Amino acid sequence: MNHDHSHYPDHASHPLPARATLQSHQGHEGMASHAGHDSMVDDFRRRFWISLALTIPVLATSEMVQQFLGLRQVLAFPGDRYVEFVFASAIYFYGGWPFLTGLVDELKKKLPGMMTLVGLAISVAYLYSAYADDKKNRTSEASNFADAVREHRVIDQMLQTSEAVFG
Repeated sequence: MNHDHSHYPDHASHPLPARATLQSHQGHEGMASHAGHDSMVDDFRRRFWISLALTIPVLATSEMVQQFLGLRQVLAFPGDRYVEFVFASAIYFYGGWPFLTGLVDELKKKLPGMMTLVGLAISVAYLYSAYADDKKNRTSEASNFADAVREHRVIDQMLQTSEAVFG
């Protein structure tokens, strides 16, 4: 596979890194000048805007935001924690899906890269946020994060949620 990088003048002066081989560019065969990346960019842009829209109910049901704005009495309702968790989960799974699948692909190939880094970061943030909320609301007897993950079978729940959302 030979990518045309002539539109980047500095690219011609150096060789490709050792890892930038045909294997690391799998699926790009026959693409002229990275044209196939346009659909990927469109997908990321769509995911960004949808995730941004889903953030509004998360912020509206966030106790911290409600208190900061002085609207706790107005916006709080029974079950608002669950609404917040459902929308936050939708953001995590929908917005993070390319990173999560990229993480799995990179680890299968034993070539961790940026998708592994981002996928791991959003997963740790999501899981720890759920744990911290559990502890704050005293719905968990777990004394630490690892025990909470085991107690609530978090990994099983994440897989079930992603299967429900993405089929």
